Amino acid sequence: MDRSLKVGFCVSGRGRLFLQAIRHRDELGIEPAFLATGRTADPVLREVCRRSEIPHLEVGATRAERDQTIARLIDETGAGLVVLTFDHVLGPDVVARHPGRIINVHPGLLPAFAGPRAIERASASGARFAGATVHVVTDDVDGGPIIAQCVVPIMPGEPADALRSSLGPPLIAMYLQVLRWYVEGRVMSDVRGGVIVTNARYDTLPISPAVERSFAE
Repeated sequence: MDRSLKVGFCVSGRGRLFLQAIRHRDELGIEPAFLATGRTADPVLREVCRRSEIPHLEVGATRAERDQTIARLIDETGAGLVVLTFDHVLGPDVVARHPGRIINVHPGLLPAFAGPRAIERASASGARFAGATVHVVTDDVDGGPIIAQCVVPIMPGEPADALRSSLGPPLIAMYLQVLRWYVEGRVMSDVRGGVIVTNARYDTLPISPAVERSFAE
């Protein structure tokens, strides 16, 4: 399949989801346009980008520096989609210049557990379910239209690390499927200001809309 969508990635931490996207780039139909990493990102990602010939920059310490770097990367590479697994909030100018083209992966079932340490707060809350959300980025932090969500049960007394591990497989499956939906041009705004995936099934668990294609580990 010809790569039909240039995707930029902004990553903090280990970059597990980014690495999955790179591994499955041909199946997904994406062309990785760039990787912007925060200061806490795993140094291994730099070497991955070098081997894969993906432009990589570490963003600055201030919000203005980060926004400037990411805006420049989007413009220079022509990225049609930017995916955040990022500890930092993008400024309103960057978001306004690319409406609907920036999405975020949040480790919580929005609108519950918005903000930082969502998994830890869910684990300590007494809730019976936790999950993750992929949503469109807007000026309302963690409040943009929801594209997809996955859910896992919280076992009594389950620590945050165990909950994070159980969330991993459905999160990866959801993340890759969302990228594929964007390649297919199926993520659309609806009349209520939300987002809908055309011809998708919304009556399934643990991921909604339902994953339509699995990507082998």
